[in-house]
Parts: sequence; C-alpha cells; structure tokens
Amino acid sequence: MKLTQKIRLSGRYGRMYYIVAGIIDIACAVFILFDPMATPAILLIKLMSIPVLAYLFFALASNEKTFFYLNLGFSRNEYRYIPIVIDALAFVLLVILSIILSHVIFPA
Repeated sequence: MKLTQKIRLSGRYGRMYYIVAGIIDIACAVFILFDPMATPAILLIKLMSIPVLAYLFFALASNEKTFFYLNLGFSRNEYRYIPIVIDALAFVLLVILSIILSHVIFPA
C-alpha cells in the first residue's frame, strides 16, 4: 500500500481527530494573524494539545476499526502517527501563512 493511499485512509478513521485538530489549528492561526508576537505561546498551546487529542483519539477508537485497518496493511505505528504528522504539518503551514499575512495586512 502506498503512502498516499494510507494518508487517504487515515482521513476515514481519523476524521474526528482531523476536525478537532483543524479547529485548534485555525484558531491558533487567526490569533497569530492579529498578534504575531504571541507565536511562542501559541506553539506551546499546540504542543500541549497534541498529546491530549492523541490520547482521546486512541482511547475512543474502537478495536474493530483498528483491526480492519491493520488487515489492510497498516502497522500500528502508521495507524497512530499519520494523523498526528498530518496535523503538525498543517499547523506549521498555517502558522507560516498567518505570519506572512500579518506582515502584509498590518505593516510595521
């Protein structure tokens, strides 16, 4: 199974993780847009939210669903860490974009 196929399948079983993490990412990006100096504090908030969301994601995942994806060729690590990595990459891209836009919208 290719990595792109695994990422697409992760959207099915990790939908709630992606939704909640996406809301947090967008809220952080909007906050950084209006106050770029708060970026370190926002990064700490995001770093603290990742383990909490991951714990809830793993604790609430049904075992039947887990075994279904393991039978498709996922390893347990891929099953657990693909949504976290995708979320982290999306957060970094949103932060970079919001910092760039904050300098365009509110020039110093």
